[in-house]
Amino acid sequence: MGYKNKSSISCCILGAGTIGMIFAAYLKRIGIKVYILHHEDKPKTVLRARLQGSDLSGDYSFEIVTPEKAIDTDFILVATKAPDVLNALKGVQDVLNNGSDVIILSNGMGFHEKAEKLYQSARIFAATTTEAAHTSESGLIHHSASGRTVLGAFSSTKSPKWLTTWLNAIPDSSWTQNIKIALWEKLAINCVINPLTATHNCRNGDLMKDPALKELVKELCLEIEMVRDAAKIPCAGGPLFDLVSKVIFDTATNFSSMLQDMKAGRTTEIESITGYLVEMATVFEVEVPANKKLLEEIQIRYF
Repeated sequence: MGYKNKSSISCCILGAGTIGMIFAAYLKRIGIKVYILHHEDKPKTVLRARLQGSDLSGDYSFEIVTPEKAIDTDFILVATKAPDVLNALKGVQDVLNNGSDVIILSNGMGFHEKAEKLYQSARIFAATTTEAAHTSESGLIHHSASGRTVLGAFSSTKSPKWLTTWLNAIPDSSWTQNIKIALWEKLAINCVINPLTATHNCRNGDLMKDPALKELVKELCLEIEMVRDAAKIPCAGGPLFDLVSKVIFDTATNFSSMLQDMKAGRTTEIESITGYLVEMATVFEVEVPANKKLLEEIQIRYF
């Protein structure tokens, strides 16, 4: 398959982890100028990555730039872990103050609103994806699943000038006028699978094989639905348990990102996932004991 440059648009990746590099490769594949943004001068000026496992397989190189060299970039794709989003944006605030658009592609919620308040000259967009990848011990990025990506403006409904280019670059991607529906759907899935697999040290599929864990999945889903309804977030369709069950079956052999983070001694995204849900439950006076218990377990054991 051939890919041709659709425009002269340039972008920067902030957070060059596995998912960040998958999107960088997608964007570069059609000829977009893609830079890796770092707020400090690095000894290396080029970041090299080798991808395998899909039609993205191959060797890629990206120029590493500091904010002053990226001041006119069309958009910044933020692909950091949730706890790092605001600090990462703070490091490139000069670019944001110049009016560059920002796409936040990070799990969880709560930081989009804060980013809008802090950087009012930048338009904040949100994206959620089911793309999946992991890095092997040898440093290879294995693209384990091509997925669906949904993009939308967080507050306004106006689409950006680079939207057509984005849709051409990212397979199975779409624009939505209400990104919060997609964000809540992803949040709900993460609220169930991530903390349960993390606290029980199991693969995703085990949540359906173990009767006790399956009951916990049902309980968590019911609580999440009550918060969603209280917050008046439209439902994408069907019971949440059915949606979560499908994701569990589709990713049965996977270890969740939260479990991987804990095993590696990294900070988890629990505060931006279950923490956000519990915070919203408090705002709307909804009782969520099962979700709250999971949040407290992970806070006590891993903080």
